[in-house]
Amino acid sequence: MRSSRPVRWSPVGFIETTINLWFDTSDNNRAITGFLVLFVAVWTSFQVLSYMSIGLHKDMVEAFSWSQQLAPGYKHPPLTAMIVAAWFSVFPITDWAFHLLAMVNAAIAFLAVDLIARRWLDGDKRLLVPLLLLLTPFYQFHGQRFGTNQVLLSTWPIATYCFLRSFETRTVIWSVAAGVTAALAMLGKYYSVVLIAAFVTGRELTREWRHVTEQPLRIVTGESGLADAVTFYSEDHPAHWTPGKIGLASRIDEQRLNREGWAGVCTLTAASCIEHVERTAGGSPVIRTLYEHSASFLGHSGRPQRFVLFIVPPM
Repeated sequence: MRSSRPVRWSPVGFIETTINLWFDTSDNNRAITGFLVLFVAVWTSFQVLSYMSIGLHKDMVEAFSWSQQLAPGYKHPPLTAMIVAAWFSVFPITDWAFHLLAMVNAAIAFLAVDLIARRWLDGDKRLLVPLLLLLTPFYQFHGQRFGTNQVLLSTWPIATYCFLRSFETRTVIWSVAAGVTAALAMLGKYYSVVLIAAFVTGRELTREWRHVTEQPLRIVTGESGLADAVTFYSEDHPAHWTPGKIGLASRIDEQRLNREGWAGVCTLTAASCIEHVERTAGGSPVIRTLYEHSASFLGHSGRPQRFVLFIVPPM
C-alpha cells in the first residue's frame, strides 16, 4: 500500500537536486550562463551591503575622477577610465552601479576562462574550472574594487583566448583579434607587456624546437615565469621541469630527458638562469639562439626584450 504521508521538503535535498540539474546542462551554455548571472547577483548584493556604511574604495573613486576628464594617460593607461565613463553614461552615478560594474568585469573574466577551458575540457570537468577559481580571492574580494589592476582580470584571458585561436587557425580575423585584445590589455596596464612577451616567447621557442627536431616539445626549463608561460602558450604544452624540485615535475628523469630532449628559455640579462641551463645540459649538445622582441603599440615600439633559447635535442 502506498504511504499517504506527505514528502517533506529538505533544504539539503533541494540544493543537491539543483546542483545535479546544473551539472546536467554542462554540455550547453545554460550552465555557465546561470553561473555568471548568479555570481553577479550574489556578489553585487554582498558588496552593496558591505559598503553601505563606509563608501567606495579609493581606487574606484579615483577611476571615476579620471573618467570625468578623459586623457591618453594618467599615472596609468586610460582603459579603466574609458570603461568607467562608458558605464556611467548608461547607469546612474551610484555605489550599487559601481559595484555592479566590478562584478560584471569579473564575470567577463570567468566567461573568457570558460572559452579557453572548453577547448580541452567538456562536461563536468569544464564546470569545475569556475568553481575552483572561486576558491581564489581574485574574482570576488580583489575584483570588487574596480581599478587598473582589476581590468586585467578580463582583458588578459580575452587576449589569451584570441592568441590561442590565432595560433591554431592562422587566419587574419583571429590574428587581428589577438592584436586588438593585446592592445586593450596594454591600455589597461603597461605591465601587460609581460603577457605579450609570453605569447611571443612560447610561440618562438616551439617554432625553433620543431625546426630542429621535427617533434613536439615535451619538456621546458629556465626562468620560472617564462617557462610557465611556455607550458601554456606553446601549442605543445610541455611540462615545466626544474631539477631538484619536489612535485610532479620531479618524475622527469634522465632517461626521459635523453629520450624526449628539452628546451630552456632565459632573458639575456638573467646570468644565473643561463648558467643553470648550461650546467643542466652538461655535455649534451646545445643549440643556442638569441631572440629579440619589441612590443609595439599605436605604431610606437617599446624597449626590445632579449631572450636566450636553448634546445637540447633528443638523443
